[in-house]
Amino acid sequence: MNKFMNKKILIVFAIGIVIGGIVFGYNAVYAVINNGNVAIGTTGSSAKLQVNSDIYLGDTVGGGTMTIKPIFAGTGYPAGTNLSLKGGDTGRSDANGGSVFLQPGAKGVNGGFNGSIVMADSSGNPKIIFETMANNMYSSPATSIHPYYAGDITLQSKGRTDANSGNLYLIGDNATGAGFSGGNVYIRGGAATGGGTLGSIVFQNSTNELARITGSGNVGVGTASPVSKLQVKGGYLQVDQNNGAPSASDCNSDTQKGRMMFDSLNNRLYVCTGAVNGWGYSDLIY
Repeated sequence: MNKFMNKKILIVFAIGIVIGGIVFGYNAVYAVINNGNVAIGTTGSSAKLQVNSDIYLGDTVGGGTMTIKPIFAGTGYPAGTNLSLKGGDTGRSDANGGSVFLQPGAKGVNGGFNGSIVMADSSGNPKIIFETMANNMYSSPATSIHPYYAGDITLQSKGRTDANSGNLYLIGDNATGAGFSGGNVYIRGGAATGGGTLGSIVFQNSTNELARITGSGNVGVGTASPVSKLQVKGGYLQVDQNNGAPSASDCNSDTQKGRMMFDSLNNRLYVCTGAVNGWGYSDLIY
């Protein structure tokens, strides 16, 4: 009974302090209603709802879906209301702004799969999934981004009408400590099943294929079906040239076998034969 009376006394006391509003509180935890604004965990807010603590939505049963979306704008408005998730601004000149975390749930200790982050269309159909790979049947990398169902996924920079279109960069992370290597960028074709063909890495311009690296490691320029480690079709293969014989230090190891250089001064084509004999050449007759 004393605990209940303490709550009543605090409410009455708080009402006398906040003019035109109502304060609910016990043990320094407040819920304030003032001029139509609601503040929880703080004594005032300029927004319709401000919560200065964690918010837990849902129930303990689980397995369902909870939706947070703006209210229907009505048929007389041209567009629906946007939903913005924003990290907090800092009040200091030397501090970081707040980040936005979308975190799926962890799997059970005895099995199951970690939760995923799924992006859906306006009808609720899943389209793109950010899938947590660690600690389940998948291997590295730790996170995969792919269509929810079978299909293509496109990463495209934004085009403009008043300037050059934006570029698309795939960048490995920079090393921050002394003596460490920078991050690699991996581009990988898909695995095949049932005697199918390994996926290729294909390079295109805006309309046509220019080159590809097949799943077996052959490189084709101007052809989609290279049969050699390097096959060039519809153009020329041009080697580097030097005004004289190439340097002996560029052909003093067996790992350098097969290097080629054109001597434009003496019209000779040099080929590296390895550590023992070094450069060999052939005079070009014309």
